[in-house]
Amino acid sequence: MKKLAALTLAFCLVLALGGCRGNAGSSGSSTAAVQKNGAIYYLNFKPEVAEVYQKIAEAYQKETGVELRVVTAASGTYEQTLKSEMAKSDAPTLFQINGPLGYLNWKDYCADLSDTELYRHLKDKSLAVTSGGKV
Repeated sequence: MKKLAALTLAFCLVLALGGCRGNAGSSGSSTAAVQKNGAIYYLNFKPEVAEVYQKIAEAYQKETGVELRVVTAASGTYEQTLKSEMAKSDAPTLFQINGPLGYLNWKDYCADLSDTELYRHLKDKSLAVTSGGKV
């Protein structure tokens, strides 16, 4: 149970601090994270925790009524899968980046989370990816 709670918290932090969405150029508002059909599409890069993310998605949908679709890239193919998925009209709403280097590649798809409640909850701000004063 502790492992599930830790993974749930880690997943929420990834979603919150990644702040990444498939709508490049849109405002940083939280409503930008929900796709046109009201669903959220998360591209997972860790096949070993795919089952846990599915459970989190089910619980999220049950609590909010918003569908959270989790798609997991095959091991070792995340960057290639992300590029392919981003080229589609139904690109991931949320995805993970590989720190500052990943941010450079995907910054046009990332929202600034500097002024968000979730960022204020991060105790160690050095863990956040930052660039140009933005989180």
